[in-house]
Amino acid sequence: MQTTEQTKVSVVIPCFNGEQTIARAIESVFTQSQPGVECIVVDDKSQDSTAEILRSFGDRIRAIFNEENRGTAGAYNIGTAAAAGEFVLLMASDCCLTDPEYIEKALRHFAGDEKLAGVCGQGVFDHEESLDTVQRVFTVVNLLDVEEDPDEEVFEVSFIETRCDLVRKKALEDIGFWFEGLYNSTEDQDISARMRQFGYRLIQDKRLRFALDFGQTEDSLYKILKKQYKYAHGQAYIFLKYGLGHHVMTGDQANRRSRIWHRFIQIAIGPILLISLLAAPLSNAAPLLGLAVLGGRGFYYWSSSGRWLNGAERLFSVVVGLACDVTYSLSFLTALVTWSIKNPEILRFGKAAAKDGSRA
Repeated sequence: MQTTEQTKVSVVIPCFNGEQTIARAIESVFTQSQPGVECIVVDDKSQDSTAEILRSFGDRIRAIFNEENRGTAGAYNIGTAAAAGEFVLLMASDCCLTDPEYIEKALRHFAGDEKLAGVCGQGVFDHEESLDTVQRVFTVVNLLDVEEDPDEEVFEVSFIETRCDLVRKKALEDIGFWFEGLYNSTEDQDISARMRQFGYRLIQDKRLRFALDFGQTEDSLYKILKKQYKYAHGQAYIFLKYGLGHHVMTGDQANRRSRIWHRFIQIAIGPILLISLLAAPLSNAAPLLGLAVLGGRGFYYWSSSGRWLNGAERLFSVVVGLACDVTYSLSFLTALVTWSIKNPEILRFGKAAAKDGSRA
C-alpha cells in the first residue's frame, strides 16, 4: 500500500468540558497540508459551553453529541465508527497541531509497511510561561514527556498515548476497538497491547511536534489526585491482562524508562509504609524505613521540580508528589483485587495472551 495525497484521514477528537481548548484544536486540523482530512468531534455530554463552540463550526466538522457520558474509550468508539478514513488521528481536545505537515509526515511511515499500526509524535509546551503552579506540579509528578532530545528520533514503542497519534483503522477494527470498562484511564495502553498481539508495530517519531495543553482535568489538587487514582486503577488491569512485559518495553527512550521506574516505586510505596507501620511495635527501626522512603521520594520531587518550580512551589510539589505516591499505590493494589474479582477472565497466571486479548 502506498500513501498518497488522496489517502483519506479522519481526525477524531473526544471532548468533555473542553471549552478552553477545543476551538484551537479544531482550527489546527484545518491548517493541515494533507488534503481531504475530515474532523469528527465527540462531545461526551459536556456541562460547559463545548456544545455551543462545536455548533459554531457548522458543517466544517462533524459534531456528535453523546446523550450520556461514556468516557474517553466510549467517545473514541463512537467517533472511530463514524470515521471514513483509512487512517484515524486520535487527538486529545487539549492538543494542537502546530506543524501544518504533521499528518502528511506521519503518513509517510506507513508506506510499504502493512504491519505498522500507529505513529505518535512529541508533545511540547508552546506557552510554557503561562502554565500555573498546579499544571507545573502535574508535569513533575507524572513525568510528562515534553523535553526535546536531539538524540532521539524514531523508535518502536509498546504503546501510543492517543494525544495526536495516527493509527491504521484496520488495526482498530481487528482488535474490536476500545474496551469501555477502562473509563478515562489506560485505554491507550489496552488498544496498543491488543494491536501488538495481532503482530502490529507502534512507533514514536519525536520529530513530529504538536502542542500540549491542559484542559479542565488538571487544574486543581483534587483533580491531580483523582487522575493518579484512575491511572493506577487502569494500570492494574493492564498488568493483570498483559503482564509485566508490556510495561518494560521502552523503545530505548529515556522518558519512558524513567516513567516505568517512577510507577514501580509508586506501587511499592504503600506496602513499604504499611509494613513499617505494622512492624513498629516489634522494632524501633521499622518506622525509620518508612521515613527513609518518604524522605527519598521527597528529595526526588524537590530535585526534579527545579526545572519547573521555584521556592515554596517546590515544597508544594513535594507534598503533592508524596500524596500522589500513596494514592497511586493504594489504588493499584486495591484494583488488583477488584479487577480479579469482577473480571477473572483477564488473569493470565503466566500464560500468553491470545490475539483476541483473552488467555490462550
